[in-house]
Amino acid sequence: FPDRFRCAVSINAPTDLPRWLQDPDTAYSFNAGVREAFFGRNWAALKAASPSLNGQPVQGPVLIVQAANDQLVPEQQGRELRRALAAGPVQPEYLEVPGEGHARWLPGSYVKVFDRLEEFFTTNIYNYHVDVGETKVVK
Repeated sequence: FPDRFRCAVSINAPTDLPRWLQDPDTAYSFNAGVREAFFGRNWAALKAASPSLNGQPVQGPVLIVQAANDQLVPEQQGRELRRALAAGPVQPEYLEVPGEGHARWLPGSYVKVFDRLEEFFTTNIYNYHVDVGETKVVK
């Protein structure tokens, strides 16, 4: 929806749903059975909804944040999204957070991510163009 969104952010997101559903059960809280119940097994629909497999239509800026030690969504998912989007018109920004898992990061990691988010949103959401109009002399 390029007419609705100026940019997008992906944080530890599964980007190849068919492959992610087949990943081994490394996270007890969101194991394969839970993932299948949540997403279903319609492989064509899952493939169509996977940005790593269909990322080229993306027209706007994207920031991908991926934890390097994510047990729920392996870091390969973020790297594949970066590779898929790099083939399109806008190069994605990529931030890998070393030493962190899917959630509950150390404070320093949060600071790093939120600083990057602030910079990304400031650059891509706000429009600082001001049209002051024609100059008028006031007496």
